[in-house]
Amino acid sequence: MRLANGGFANQNQLARGPPGQGGTYSLTPPAGCRGHEVVPYRRGSCCRRLVNKHQPWKANDVPVTQTKKTAAWGGFDLSTTGLALGVRSKSGEEAYVRTDMRGATKWKGQPCFDLKHTPRMILSLLDALEDEGWDVSGMTFSFGVRQHDMVLLDKNAQLLMPALSWQCNAATKQVQQLRRMGAEEQVGRVEERFILPKLMWALGQAPSFRKSVAHVMTTGDWIAAMLTGKSRLSTSDALSNGLLLQQNKRLAAPVMSRAKLNPKWFPTVIQSGRVVGKVTN
Repeated sequence: MRLANGGFANQNQLARGPPGQGGTYSLTPPAGCRGHEVVPYRRGSCCRRLVNKHQPWKANDVPVTQTKKTAAWGGFDLSTTGLALGVRSKSGEEAYVRTDMRGATKWKGQPCFDLKHTPRMILSLLDALEDEGWDVSGMTFSFGVRQHDMVLLDKNAQLLMPALSWQCNAATKQVQQLRRMGAEEQVGRVEERFILPKLMWALGQAPSFRKSVAHVMTTGDWIAAMLTGKSRLSTSDALSNGLLLQQNKRLAAPVMSRAKLNPKWFPTVIQSGRVVGKVTN
Protein backbone atom coordinates (compact mmCIF):
# COMPACT_ATOMS: atom_id res chain seq x y z
CA MET A 1 0.00 0.00 0.00
CA ARG A 2 1.31 3.43 -0.92
CA LEU A 3 0.58 7.08 -0.45
CA ALA A 4 0.32 9.30 -3.52
CA ASN A 5 0.70 13.08 -3.37
CA GLY A 6 -2.46 14.49 -1.89
CA GLY A 7 -3.68 11.01 -1.01
CA PHE A 8 -4.02 9.03 2.18
CA ALA A 9 -1.30 7.38 4.18
CA ASN A 10 -0.62 3.73 4.72
CA GLN A 11 -1.42 1.80 7.89
CA ASN A 12 1.76 1.67 9.93
CA GLN A 13 2.31 1.71 13.64
CA LEU A 14 3.25 4.19 16.33
CA ALA A 15 3.73 2.38 19.62
CA ARG A 16 3.44 3.20 23.28
CA GLY A 17 6.71 3.09 25.14
CA PRO A 18 7.73 0.24 27.42
CA PRO A 19 5.75 -0.23 30.65
CA GLY A 20 7.13 1.49 33.71
CA GLN A 21 8.49 4.54 31.89
CA GLY A 22 5.97 7.05 33.10
CA GLY A 23 3.56 6.63 30.23
CA THR A 24 6.06 7.82 27.63
CA TYR A 25 5.72 6.95 23.98
CA SER A 26 8.13 5.81 21.34
CA LEU A 27 8.28 6.29 17.57
CA THR A 28 9.78 2.80 17.33
CA PRO A 29 7.08 0.26 16.41
CA PRO A 30 6.77 -3.08 18.20
CA ALA A 31 8.42 -6.17 16.77
CA GLY A 32 5.11 -7.50 15.46
CA CYS A 33 4.63 -4.57 13.09
CA ARG A 34 6.55 -5.42 9.94
CA GLY A 35 6.00 -5.11 6.25
CA HIS A 36 4.13 -1.79 6.24
CA GLU A 37 5.49 0.73 3.76
CA VAL A 38 6.09 4.37 4.61
CA VAL A 39 6.16 7.09 1.98
CA PRO A 40 6.56 10.87 2.11
CA TYR A 41 3.38 12.90 1.89
CA ARG A 42 3.27 16.07 -0.20
CA ARG A 43 4.15 18.25 2.79
CA GLY A 44 6.70 15.97 4.32
CA SER A 45 4.50 13.51 6.10
CA CYS A 46 4.76 9.79 6.52
CA CYS A 47 2.26 7.12 7.34
CA ARG A 48 1.61 4.64 10.08
CA ARG A 49 -1.02 2.46 11.76
CA LEU A 50 -1.60 3.53 15.33
CA VAL A 51 -2.08 1.25 18.30
CA ASN A 52 -5.46 0.87 19.92
CA LYS A 53 -5.92 2.08 23.48
CA HIS A 54 -6.17 -0.92 25.79
CA GLN A 55 -7.58 -0.43 29.28
CA PRO A 56 -7.02 -3.08 31.99
CA TRP A 57 -10.19 -4.81 33.24
CA LYS A 58 -11.17 -4.52 36.87
CA ALA A 59 -13.23 -7.02 38.82
CA ASN A 60 -16.22 -4.70 39.14
CA ASP A 61 -16.22 -3.49 35.54
CA VAL A 62 -19.57 -3.84 33.78
CA PRO A 63 -19.33 -4.44 30.03
CA VAL A 64 -21.30 -1.90 28.02
CA THR A 65 -22.54 -2.76 24.55
CA GLN A 66 -21.79 0.11 22.18
CA THR A 67 -21.94 0.35 18.41
CA LYS A 68 -18.67 1.84 17.29
CA LYS A 69 -18.22 4.05 14.26
CA THR A 70 -15.36 2.89 12.08
CA ALA A 71 -13.02 5.52 10.70
CA ALA A 72 -12.04 4.65 7.15
CA TRP A 73 -10.11 7.81 6.32
CA GLY A 74 -8.47 10.55 8.32
CA GLY A 75 -6.18 13.51 8.00
CA PHE A 76 -3.72 14.91 10.55
CA ASP A 77 -2.46 18.48 10.31
CA LEU A 78 0.55 19.45 12.44
CA SER A 79 0.65 23.25 12.41
CA THR A 80 2.34 25.94 14.46
CA THR A 81 -0.53 26.16 16.94
CA GLY A 82 -1.80 22.61 17.25
CA LEU A 83 -2.44 19.15 15.90
CA ALA A 84 -5.84 18.40 14.37
CA LEU A 85 -7.42 15.20 13.10
CA GLY A 86 -10.52 14.79 11.01
CA VAL A 87 -11.98 11.35 10.27
CA ARG A 88 -14.76 9.97 8.07
CA SER A 89 -16.47 6.61 7.91
CA LYS A 90 -17.50 4.84 4.71
CA SER A 91 -21.10 5.74 5.48
CA GLY A 92 -20.26 9.46 5.67
CA GLU A 93 -20.08 10.03 9.43
CA GLU A 94 -17.44 12.55 10.42
CA ALA A 95 -15.60 13.72 13.52
CA TYR A 96 -12.93 16.32 14.33
CA VAL A 97 -10.59 16.59 17.29
CA ARG A 98 -7.74 18.95 18.06
CA THR A 99 -5.07 19.52 20.68
CA ASP A 100 -2.92 22.56 21.30
CA MET A 101 0.71 22.45 20.28
CA ARG A 102 3.19 21.15 22.82
CA GLY A 103 6.92 21.64 22.76
CA ALA A 104 7.00 25.20 21.42
CA THR A 105 10.24 26.74 22.65
CA LYS A 106 13.14 28.91 21.51
CA TRP A 107 16.72 28.25 20.47
CA LYS A 108 19.09 31.20 20.37
CA GLY A 109 16.00 33.39 20.64
CA GLN A 110 14.27 31.84 17.60
CA PRO A 111 10.95 29.88 17.51
CA CYS A 112 11.27 26.10 17.33
CA PHE A 113 9.63 22.87 18.52
CA ASP A 114 10.78 20.07 20.78
CA LEU A 115 9.74 17.00 18.78
CA LYS A 116 9.65 14.60 21.72
CA HIS A 117 6.05 15.72 22.33
CA THR A 118 4.82 14.69 18.87
CA PRO A 119 3.98 11.00 19.58
CA ARG A 120 1.98 11.87 22.69
CA MET A 121 -0.04 14.48 20.79
CA ILE A 122 -0.96 11.99 18.06
CA LEU A 123 -2.07 9.36 20.53
CA SER A 124 -4.09 11.88 22.56
CA LEU A 125 -6.27 12.60 19.51
CA LEU A 126 -6.79 8.92 18.78
CA ASP A 127 -7.75 8.33 22.41
CA ALA A 128 -10.24 11.22 22.21
CA LEU A 129 -11.91 9.67 19.17
CA GLU A 130 -12.08 6.27 20.82
CA ASP A 131 -13.75 7.89 23.83
CA GLU A 132 -16.37 9.21 21.41
CA GLY A 133 -17.03 5.69 20.13
CA TRP A 134 -14.78 5.61 17.07
CA ASP A 135 -12.69 2.64 15.97
CA VAL A 136 -9.51 4.05 14.41
CA SER A 137 -7.45 0.85 14.34
CA GLY A 138 -7.75 0.34 10.58
CA MET A 139 -7.88 3.97 9.50
CA THR A 140 -6.01 5.07 6.40
CA PHE A 141 -4.82 8.63 6.77
CA SER A 142 -2.59 11.47 5.64
CA PHE A 143 -0.26 13.58 7.77
CA GLY A 144 0.62 17.16 6.90
CA VAL A 145 3.55 18.81 8.71
CA ARG A 146 4.96 22.34 9.00
CA GLN A 147 6.86 22.84 5.77
CA HIS A 148 10.04 24.61 6.86
CA ASP A 149 10.96 22.83 10.11
CA MET A 150 14.68 22.04 10.23
CA VAL A 151 15.86 18.91 12.06
CA LEU A 152 19.51 18.21 12.90
CA LEU A 153 20.59 14.73 14.01
CA ASP A 154 23.91 13.33 15.18
CA LYS A 155 25.45 10.05 14.01
CA ASN A 156 23.24 8.16 16.47
CA ALA A 157 20.09 9.77 15.03
CA GLN A 158 19.62 11.85 18.20
CA LEU A 159 18.25 15.38 17.97
CA LEU A 160 20.94 18.03 18.34
CA MET A 161 18.48 20.87 18.87
CA PRO A 162 14.76 21.64 18.62
CA ALA A 163 13.34 21.91 15.10
CA LEU A 164 13.61 25.51 13.88
CA SER A 165 10.23 26.53 12.46
CA TRP A 166 9.18 28.73 9.55
CA GLN A 167 8.89 31.56 12.06
CA CYS A 168 12.67 31.71 12.38
CA ASN A 169 13.73 34.70 10.30
CA ALA A 170 17.23 35.20 11.68
CA ALA A 171 19.08 34.15 8.52
CA THR A 172 18.95 37.55 6.77
CA LYS A 173 22.71 37.76 6.21
CA GLN A 174 22.84 34.18 4.99
CA VAL A 175 20.09 34.85 2.43
CA GLN A 176 22.05 37.84 1.14
CA GLN A 177 25.18 35.70 0.93
CA LEU A 178 23.37 33.02 -1.07
CA ARG A 179 21.95 35.60 -3.44
CA ARG A 180 25.37 37.17 -4.03
CA MET A 181 26.81 33.78 -4.96
CA GLY A 182 24.00 33.21 -7.47
CA ALA A 183 22.28 30.40 -5.59
CA GLU A 184 18.80 31.51 -6.65
CA GLU A 185 19.66 30.80 -10.27
CA GLN A 186 19.92 27.13 -9.32
CA VAL A 187 17.59 26.53 -6.37
CA GLY A 188 14.99 29.25 -6.96
CA ARG A 189 13.94 32.02 -4.61
CA VAL A 190 15.58 31.84 -1.18
CA GLU A 191 13.89 33.21 1.97
CA GLU A 192 14.97 33.46 5.61
CA ARG A 193 12.57 30.70 6.68
CA PHE A 194 14.11 28.15 4.28
CA ILE A 195 16.31 25.37 5.63
CA LEU A 196 19.32 26.23 3.44
CA PRO A 197 20.00 29.68 4.97
CA LYS A 198 18.72 28.62 8.42
CA LEU A 199 21.32 25.84 8.52
CA MET A 200 24.07 28.34 7.73
CA TRP A 201 22.79 30.58 10.52
CA ALA A 202 22.48 27.74 13.06
CA LEU A 203 26.04 26.58 12.40
CA GLY A 204 27.22 30.11 13.00
CA GLN A 205 25.43 30.11 16.35
CA ALA A 206 26.76 26.67 17.34
CA PRO A 207 30.04 25.99 15.45
CA SER A 208 30.48 22.67 17.28
CA PHE A 209 27.56 21.27 15.28
CA ARG A 210 29.84 21.05 12.24
CA LYS A 211 31.58 18.12 13.91
CA SER A 212 28.50 16.45 15.38
CA VAL A 213 25.77 16.86 12.73
CA ALA A 214 25.20 13.79 10.56
CA HIS A 215 21.73 14.37 9.09
CA VAL A 216 19.69 17.42 8.11
CA MET A 217 16.02 17.04 7.14
CA THR A 218 12.46 18.27 7.68
CA THR A 219 10.22 17.22 10.56
CA GLY A 220 8.11 15.10 8.22
CA ASP A 221 11.20 13.29 6.94
CA TRP A 222 12.34 12.79 10.53
CA ILE A 223 9.07 11.07 11.46
CA ALA A 224 9.44 8.73 8.48
CA ALA A 225 13.05 8.00 9.42
CA MET A 226 12.09 7.10 12.98
CA LEU A 227 9.58 4.57 11.65
CA THR A 228 11.65 2.98 8.90
CA GLY A 229 15.26 3.51 9.91
CA LYS A 230 15.83 5.06 6.48
CA SER A 231 16.55 8.75 6.09
CA ARG A 232 15.09 10.28 2.95
CA LEU A 233 14.53 13.84 1.72
CA SER A 234 11.15 14.21 0.02
CA THR A 235 11.25 16.42 -3.05
CA SER A 236 8.22 18.56 -2.28
CA ASP A 237 9.54 20.10 0.92
CA ALA A 238 13.17 20.01 -0.19
CA LEU A 239 12.37 22.12 -3.26
CA SER A 240 10.63 24.72 -1.12
CA ASN A 241 13.61 24.93 1.23
CA GLY A 242 16.36 25.63 -1.31
CA LEU A 243 17.84 22.15 -1.03
CA LEU A 244 17.33 20.90 -4.59
CA LEU A 245 18.26 22.10 -8.04
CA GLN A 246 15.11 23.38 -9.72
CA GLN A 247 16.10 21.96 -13.10
CA ASN A 248 16.34 18.29 -12.16
CA LYS A 249 15.28 17.98 -8.48
CA ARG A 250 18.69 16.68 -7.49
CA LEU A 251 20.46 17.71 -4.30
CA ALA A 252 21.91 21.21 -4.68
CA ALA A 253 25.40 19.98 -3.79
CA PRO A 254 27.27 22.72 -5.72
CA VAL A 255 25.35 25.45 -3.89
CA MET A 256 25.82 23.74 -0.53
CA SER A 257 29.55 23.36 -1.05
CA ARG A 258 29.95 27.03 -1.92
CA ALA A 259 28.00 27.87 1.24
CA LYS A 260 30.42 25.67 3.25
CA LEU A 261 27.78 23.05 3.97
CA ASN A 262 28.48 19.33 3.63
CA PRO A 263 26.13 17.74 1.03
CA LYS A 264 26.62 14.40 2.80
CA TRP A 265 24.52 15.69 5.70
CA PHE A 266 21.40 15.46 3.55
CA PRO A 267 19.58 12.16 2.99
CA THR A 268 18.99 10.57 -0.37
CA VAL A 269 16.35 12.48 -2.32
CA ILE A 270 13.10 10.63 -2.95
CA GLN A 271 10.16 11.73 -5.07
CA SER A 272 7.13 12.56 -2.94
CA GLY A 273 4.70 9.67 -3.20
CA ARG A 274 7.41 7.01 -3.50
CA VAL A 275 8.00 4.38 -0.82
CA VAL A 276 10.59 5.26 1.84
CA GLY A 277 10.77 1.79 3.39
CA LYS A 278 9.04 -0.68 5.65
CA VAL A 279 8.38 -0.22 9.34
CA THR A 280 11.04 -2.04 11.34
CA ASN A 281 11.53 -2.81 15.02
